[in-house]
Amino acid sequence: MEWGRVKSILIGVFLVVNIFLITNYLQENKTSFKIREDVIENTVLVLKNNEIHIDTSIIPRRMQDVRIFDIANRFETPQAATVAFREKAQNVGSELFNPSFVTFGDDYFEYKSDYETSIVAQNENDAATHSNNIVSILKINENMLLNTEVLLNDDGFFSVNITPEFEGLKILDTYLNIKFGAQTSIYGYNWLCGNITPGGMASIQPITEILINFATSGMKHNVSINKIILGYYVGRTQEGISTVTAVPVWKLEISDGSCCYYDARNGDLLE
Repeated sequence: MEWGRVKSILIGVFLVVNIFLITNYLQENKTSFKIREDVIENTVLVLKNNEIHIDTSIIPRRMQDVRIFDIANRFETPQAATVAFREKAQNVGSELFNPSFVTFGDDYFEYKSDYETSIVAQNENDAATHSNNIVSILKINENMLLNTEVLLNDDGFFSVNITPEFEGLKILDTYLNIKFGAQTSIYGYNWLCGNITPGGMASIQPITEILINFATSGMKHNVSINKIILGYYVGRTQEGISTVTAVPVWKLEISDGSCCYYDARNGDLLE
């Protein structure tokens, strides 16, 4: 074969490989953009004209693509979760999830200890240590990274909110709350902790568009937006093992105690 022909073939292969690599890079890497301050100011004006108050410092300025992923729930029902947790607790001699102190519903479970087996947390470090121990006993951290937040409640007792996260963003509508006090309680809502299958990247709507949608929807008047969070939303768990696609969302926490979830990809109101 002539060298000129071989050279042409090699150049062609080189170009194809590079095109593939560049395309793959664009699909797998995040892109971001920044919202101009004049856009922020105009958005706040729209909110104000619709009797919605907000501190401009809580409005995110930089938007970044997020990864889509599928997630499976680990247990068929909340009751099945409590049975599995009880078995794991018994393996290490723990009284956690004694059936006499367990309740559950379609999308939650709760364990409340008796007074004799209650765990007391004297400070934040105590609460974090005890909650980590409980998570380890129940093996809740086998499939996902967990975000842990220690809180001091109005009653003077500590509680710990535990939220699963993916690539630094919380799954906002599923959580575990552990409260230490006269009784130790473990409350799980919509708890999904099964296998994760990562997908591709998705661009997101600027938060300013979401805020304008909220202000002009007429849903709320004379309220404040207290917090804005970018995360994921999975919806209510159905009975049985199933796989759902986690939706990237903007969550708005409102001063009246309510919250709104907007699909971050297209701005649709989810809840």
